[in-house]
Amino acid sequence: ARQALYTIILCSAPLLIISLVVGLVVSIFQTVTSIQEQTLTFVPKIICVFLGMMIFGSWILTNLTEFINTLCVQNNKAFAIRTELLGIKEAVMRNVYKFLRASILILILVRISCFVYAAPFFGMKNVPSRVKIGLSFLLSILIFPSVDQSAVTYTGMFGYAVIVLREGITGLLMGFAANICNSIILFAGNIIDMDIGLSMAQEFDPMTNSQVTITGNLYQYLLLLMMVVTNMHHYVLRALIDSYQVIPVNGQVFQWDSLAESMTTYMADSFVIAFRIVLPVFACMMILNCILGIMAKVAPQMNMFAVGMQMKVLLGLTVLFLTVMLLPGISDFVFKEMKRMIVSMIEGMY
Repeated sequence: ARQALYTIILCSAPLLIISLVVGLVVSIFQTVTSIQEQTLTFVPKIICVFLGMMIFGSWILTNLTEFINTLCVQNNKAFAIRTELLGIKEAVMRNVYKFLRASILILILVRISCFVYAAPFFGMKNVPSRVKIGLSFLLSILIFPSVDQSAVTYTGMFGYAVIVLREGITGLLMGFAANICNSIILFAGNIIDMDIGLSMAQEFDPMTNSQVTITGNLYQYLLLLMMVVTNMHHYVLRALIDSYQVIPVNGQVFQWDSLAESMTTYMADSFVIAFRIVLPVFACMMILNCILGIMAKVAPQMNMFAVGMQMKVLLGLTVLFLTVMLLPGISDFVFKEMKRMIVSMIEGMY
């Protein structure tokens, strides 16, 4: 295109320059002589352009011929390149199967990475992103040969994008089902701190990027330690890998009624489990409040409000110290609920 424009300018330049010079001379002549004849404007231009074509005609044809020869040479090169591309096409077709396998690997990676992002222990905010990506990619490669790929059928990029979205939702739902059970511990900790009087003392939790109470944060980290000690994180990973047996790639059938029922059941179970955790502290605080109420009637001169604040904190910390031995039982309650939620979420997708 650039060479064509250059040739056009080069071939038309002599005639344009002659026409420009003749027009300028005629304009000056008309200005000096005050002759405003239209014929005098066009006739000299026509004559001079005709003479210019006779003089520069051979030179113009030579430039056009050179341009056409150059264009033919370039077309020959393009034809040679096309021939090479046709030879490469066979090699490309041989790699189509490899591409399809890579696309399936990406689908597996999407589900696993979404699960790792939302799952407890693996998806904590303070876990480096490179670790999460590396773990997801490693698991994808390990389970790739054993994954059922018969359901992977799509048409075009839009169909493939829909499958990617479905796999991402599957991984997020499974990870969310496991991670949401941590809210039971946080809810129980908030109630305990409210009874003790430490609900105003909050700290930033990097795991949830939110302000949490002291007891809730303590119980959350203790539960995380119990999860590692009891190999509960292994169970979570096994649940993810076993999900490909019942939910193959692109084999999801989302039963939203079943998923909503699972969340409703979880809400009821979470209140029951949280009340079991809070019950020792709640019972002791209720007895202490009754005693303080009786003492306020017996000795109204004593400021029970000032005395009761310190007694609640002291008794609450004592009860927490004595009930630490119940932590394995608390973890068992939460882990059972976590297993039930993962299973119910998987059942709601096939």
